[in-house]
Amino acid sequence: MAFPPGDTTLVTAALDGIIRARSARGSEQLRLQAPAAPAVGFTPDGKDLVLVGERGEIVDRHSGRVERRFPGFPAASVFGACDAACFSISPHLRWLTYLDPGAATPRIRLIEGRTGRPAASVTVPRLDAQAVAPDGRIGVVYANGNRFFAGLVDPRSER
Repeated sequence: MAFPPGDTTLVTAALDGIIRARSARGSEQLRLQAPAAPAVGFTPDGKDLVLVGERGEIVDRHSGRVERRFPGFPAASVFGACDAACFSISPHLRWLTYLDPGAATPRIRLIEGRTGRPAASVTVPRLDAQAVAPDGRIGVVYANGNRFFAGLVDPRSER
């Protein structure tokens, strides 16, 4: 489920395999076939829908037309083991991060949002949540016993 910034549209990925966008009044505005293991979000400007499942795509939220695909984005394996908290998008879709499903310890991959090209990665001791800043630094949050860690990590230097 997701709400675009500054709007009252609600987008849901339902058990029937359909992604629906509805206005606050309940009228259906868009209906798309959902990929396997779907997660939905919006680009920061709210214009496009980020649709992640067995593929990574940016979809026009009004027409359903695919605007961009992320080649090499292992969406099926990421979301088979995780949920939408395992990926993040920076403003204007400059960066996209996802949790590497093949890593033994939490490893966050950073890719360029416009091209899908891998940019960097960072390994962290634990991970409860992550986000990506406009400059590509990765926000990492985790709890370890009674200790809480939250910080920004530069994936190029891992500091």
